[in-house]
Amino acid sequence: PPWEKRRERAGGRMYFFDPRSRRMTWKDPRFLPENWDQKIDPQTGKVYFQYHKTRQTTFVDPRGCPPGWDMRLSKAGDIYFAHLPAMQTTFIDPRGLPEHIEPALDDIARIYFKNHESKTTSWEDPRDGQQEVVLAKWRHVESLAWLKNQVWREVEQRQELENREEEEAETPATST
Repeated sequence: PPWEKRRERAGGRMYFFDPRSRRMTWKDPRFLPENWDQKIDPQTGKVYFQYHKTRQTTFVDPRGCPPGWDMRLSKAGDIYFAHLPAMQTTFIDPRGLPEHIEPALDDIARIYFKNHESKTTSWEDPRDGQQEVVLAKWRHVESLAWLKNQVWREVEQRQELENREEEEAETPATST
């Protein structure tokens, strides 16, 4: 959909509006991976995501996959992840790993983990036993980074606007 960025009158918070469905969301829908679209359920108002290739939907956000990975939906609606360099797929979510650990798939689609600090590989998922905690922390860090980026972008835009307004005010009007 042609999402429009708008500002709340009271408070000035940014939101996104789809004029076709006449729905709004606080989550920025513009930076989705290829073949994904963000929509809003008209009954509940919840944000959901549609995968164009299978026309299936999910409430799980497809953003944030490591480089070389894509989140996809099967024709049955199951979430899986494609590792493009290996041209293999897995049901294990590669997101939420520590920065020094990279997920990879072998030739028969088994996931393993490359530890760049110790220069080792392992079949053991470093998130085992704490996956929800690690994933929640990762989501928190990613959302804070995204929010910080949005705030700085807004500050820079406002500063540019103020500078232009000051320049226009300083420039004397010429009459002919």
